[in-house]
Amino acid sequence: MIIAGILVTTLARAALIFVGHYTLTAVELVAGLLVFGWIILFIRNAAALQQDSGRQVPPRP
Repeated sequence: MIIAGILVTTLARAALIFVGHYTLTAVELVAGLLVFGWIILFIRNAAALQQDSGRQVPPRP
């Protein structure tokens, strides 16, 4: 949830800074890098969840 908020905030700031400072290509680059980073984190967390689900936890006495 926090990462999604950071993603939306960064994209909004990049769009606001676009007016007069950056070209559209720079904003697209920032958006692409954020999406790529989010996909990497998602795949990493999904793999960790899959690995953890395969472990058997012994029952408590």
